[in-house]
Amino acid sequence: VATCGQCHDNVSESFISYDPHNDPTNPDDNYVVYIVWFFMTALLIGSPVLVAGMLVGLLVGLLQALTQIQEQTIAFVPKIVAMVTSTYERAPSCGLWFSSESVPSAVIN
Repeated sequence: VATCGQCHDNVSESFISYDPHNDPTNPDDNYVVYIVWFFMTALLIGSPVLVAGMLVGLLVGLLQALTQIQEQTIAFVPKIVAMVTSTYERAPSCGLWFSSESVPSAVIN
């Protein structure tokens, strides 16, 4: 209580029962924080890929509607290319290219 009281006002026993300095990458520290960290990491990595696929799909669909080409397989290749390119562009900022740092450093910092 005395250590926390140096930085925080009105420190009581219930104040120190909360663990604000846990490691979100360790499920043994706090499992709920770990689950939140896990899904937030999945959102940070997956969202740009999904958005790229949706935008390219929308553009290809618009082009198909304008040209009256109703072939369903035409949209597949551009979407895959956009999603792979998005993954390739996004991966270094998430720390996924075989480095000692991994996704937690991108999420925490």
